Amino acid sequence: MIDGLKLMVTGEELQTLLAQRMEQHERCAERWNRERERTPEEQTDEQPVLPEHMCTSEAERHEWRADVLGFIRDHIDASEVYRLGEADLAFGELLPEKPAADAAFPSTHPTRES
Repeated sequence: MIDGLKLMVTGEELQTLLAQRMEQHERCAERWNRERERTPEEQTDEQPVLPEHMCTSEAERHEWRADVLGFIRDHIDASEVYRLGEADLAFGELLPEKPAADAAFPSTHPTRES
């Protein structure tokens, strides 16, 4: 008997998923770096210039997360099968992202946070 929900993922698939998340974090870091370089002349009512320290912090956070996921990816054995639990899936950011609209509405399903 298996205790709890565990997903079986091949090492090769796990490496691919981690690489995809890394690329996403790298794109986010690039976006925050571009945002940091914006000038007041580029500001609009819909897109004000954000504080430099905020942009720097966010870029560094995404760069760090890409590095963490890369370290994990590089230490995965592609020929093995991994049994992943909820904490593994969350830490590796392996589940699809919630839709942006979902964040605006409270969940009707119980979660560990509620």
